[in-house]
Amino acid sequence: MAEQRALYAEIAKARHLCVIDCAGEMAEASDRIVREVLTDYEDNFGTLINGLLLSNPGQLNPGDREAMG
Repeated sequence: MAEQRALYAEIAKARHLCVIDCAGEMAEASDRIVREVLTDYEDNFGTLINGLLLSNPGQLNPGDREAMG
């Protein structure tokens, strides 16, 4: 497993991939992966859903003053 992990780390570095620590609960790791992927996607591609989320960011992030603009 250590060899396999080292190989994956080498591939990730060569491809400039984000490595996410998945130690702990599977649900937490899954949440981190989904958040990373969706954030990157929304940052790089204009979509209808992205526009909807940006139209009212305070609704999704009521405690985030930065999101409120």
